[in-house]
Amino acid sequence: MLRFKNIPGLATLAMLVLTLLVFNLGGWYLFELSRDLAEREQESKLAAVGRTAALELTPERTPLLMLAMPDTGVDPYTDWSPHTRRIEALRTRLAAIRDANGLQDVTILGRNMVVLVSSDEELKSGALVDLDAGVIDDAFTSGVVISSPYYRFQQSEYKRTYVPLVNRNGETIAALRVSAGHEYFAELNRMRAYLIAISGIGSLLLAFVAVALYRMLVAAMRYERAMADADRLQSLGTLATGIAHEIRNPLGIIRAISEELAAELEGHEEQRQMLADITGEVQRLNGLVTRFLTFAKPGDPGAAPEPFDLAETLKDVVQLVRKGSAKEDVAYDLEHHGKGPILLMEEKSIRQVLLNVLLNAREAVATGGHIAVTLDRLGRFARVRVRDDGHGMDERKAKRVFDPFFTTKPRGTGLGLSISRNIVERYGGRIWLESEEGKGTTVTVLLPVEEQGMSNRK
Repeated sequence: MLRFKNIPGLATLAMLVLTLLVFNLGGWYLFELSRDLAEREQESKLAAVGRTAALELTPERTPLLMLAMPDTGVDPYTDWSPHTRRIEALRTRLAAIRDANGLQDVTILGRNMVVLVSSDEELKSGALVDLDAGVIDDAFTSGVVISSPYYRFQQSEYKRTYVPLVNRNGETIAALRVSAGHEYFAELNRMRAYLIAISGIGSLLLAFVAVALYRMLVAAMRYERAMADADRLQSLGTLATGIAHEIRNPLGIIRAISEELAAELEGHEEQRQMLADITGEVQRLNGLVTRFLTFAKPGDPGAAPEPFDLAETLKDVVQLVRKGSAKEDVAYDLEHHGKGPILLMEEKSIRQVLLNVLLNAREAVATGGHIAVTLDRLGRFARVRVRDDGHGMDERKAKRVFDPFFTTKPRGTGLGLSISRNIVERYGGRIWLESEEGKGTTVTVLLPVEEQGMSNRK
């Protein structure tokens, strides 16, 4: 599981999406619930206003209603000119009802949806209305108060209640249409705006929580990996002690005997060369044991960290690798000017990290190759980048270069970068590798800077 570095990001993203979905759906549900309650309250208000007005708007009190026939409603071909005075008087009454209750308009309709009179002066008597046809028909048929649902039409909002107007025989001869006022729709829009604002603020807060959760997951996985590495290193330390005892003693004996025999075989160059080869292999095996011990117990736990100039150490390591290179025409470029960042850690351990990285780069480039080394600052870290134009490696190999004992070199031990990672992470830094097959490799090392000892850079 520890190898899947994208698991914290994927888990956090999934949790964020799920939480945002639940949060926004819950907010939208509350908005719909609130809007439904507001709509019911508005329906009750419109119905109460309509019923009160209907008590006054009877055929006996309002002779104009006699123009509405029980079966056919208002005759659309009626000549309205003789009734102008009555229309204006009734319009005034309807306008008073509208203004007193904060409504949009109050209109009397016939069965065939012809306007008898309206508080809206633009809606003339005899005009046809085509909205809410089904609701109007239900009001006439059932003889009960019916409200239309909230809806939008041509960028306008509507919420209407229809109250039947009946004659002495109980026949519905007209319907009083009461339309909700602008304040009702403004309140709905405010509720919608509040929902959007709360959703936005909540989403931002959840995003911050997701970032914190992501960092916690990453820290937890790093801690788990560190604990696993610590357990492995403890086992390797025990094994390394046994290896040092069981292998180094016979190696020392073999080397001593080889050197003694070489001294006795003066003039026998062929035999002396064979003994020299034996001594060389003994030294190589002894070096392998030393590197294994270093991997198991990197650095000196008892050594006190001391401040040192990273630029000077890096310059020394580059010079050392350049002088020890068998590929004399490999170009080394060190990009940094002035005094470098001051680090508070064991200089010998950091020198080993830089040496391991540069030696890998030197072995990767061909004759005539180029190695670029840069040192700069990245926030509170000093950043060292070693870039070569060697053969590079594919993604599968690049993901395993820091695994113990994994190597791409015929005579490699696979411990150099593992040791380097242990040292860097022990000091709170990071090291990673980017490579492209056929184009080269870049290794980046981040090390925390001792701010109080930081020198001024030019």
